Amino acid sequence: MGSAPCLERDLERLDMRDATVMAINRAGLRYLGRISYWCSYHLSCFISLGERWLLRRHALGGNMDFQVIGQSKYQGLVDIVRPGPQASGSSTLYGVLVGLEMGWPRITVVGAPLDHPEYRNFRQGWSDMRERLSGGRVKSLSGWTKTFLEGLR
Repeated sequence: MGSAPCLERDLERLDMRDATVMAINRAGLRYLGRISYWCSYHLSCFISLGERWLLRRHALGGNMDFQVIGQSKYQGLVDIVRPGPQASGSSTLYGVLVGLEMGWPRITVVGAPLDHPEYRNFRQGWSDMRERLSGGRVKSLSGWTKTFLEGLR
């Protein structure tokens, strides 16, 4: 789950009772329901003075027994180390690829439409991973990622 403005609207469309939830970046601060994983390319944000994601989530009352996923151990913070794709498609694409690698049968992307001009540059990374994303295991509930993934089925 990404942290685009559509996150809550996307979540309303899902039954989260039996879901394994992976937060991406600031989604771990916006969604205070149970998360199992928190994934990011931006590992310093978990503890840096400017962001302090871990302290903020704790203060907001979110669960803290999740696993952090990143590309390196980063000061002992990361529980699961996985390399990311060569072309960045955003931390959300990284999370999707990790979920596929972990054998998740279905992945629903929420809060990551990649419609805002600031995020359109990540679309190429998704296109580069077209083959790994095809087969219908991955869908999205909004925006460009929804249209792109539906075209791969």
